[in-house]
Amino acid sequence: MVGEGVLMECLSSSQISEVLSVSRKPGGVSHPKLKEYVVPDFLGLKEILAGQNLQMTFIYVSGAGTDSTEKGRSMWARVKGRTENALMRLAFRKVHNFRPGVMKPVAGQKHTLAAYKYVGWMFPFIKLVFPNTASTLSQVAHAMIICATTNVDKPIMEVSDINRLAPAD
Repeated sequence: MVGEGVLMECLSSSQISEVLSVSRKPGGVSHPKLKEYVVPDFLGLKEILAGQNLQMTFIYVSGAGTDSTEKGRSMWARVKGRTENALMRLAFRKVHNFRPGVMKPVAGQKHTLAAYKYVGWMFPFIKLVFPNTASTLSQVAHAMIICATTNVDKPIMEVSDINRLAPAD
């Protein structure tokens, strides 16, 4: 869901000249800006990606609640924290770890969580009452574009950072 929404926003942005999608399977999207690097097994992905272009910005979608200490009670949060930490040690120019929370899909998205059909109407309420837990996918994508094209010097992007960088329309 996140990948598709961000991809749609990046491909329509005049600020982005090229998108490299690293994924487990082809995304089914054809666009002149898009290049796909299909890696069926991410465990086989070595540092060659980082070494190909030392000016590359790597943006990883982690999630709200990720544990950078790698010592918390939740296994998924420790694993995502370990991944964030490992990425920041690679030879990329910049790494940004995005930790979005509740997200409203981009208009026209095909792949969304089934639950959004039933609870999507609650998004404005969640955003109003708990503003640091929710963003639109458009906001997430625009914050990523800002991180990739400017000198944002913050490797961990929490929901509040995302919303500050890319306010809602």
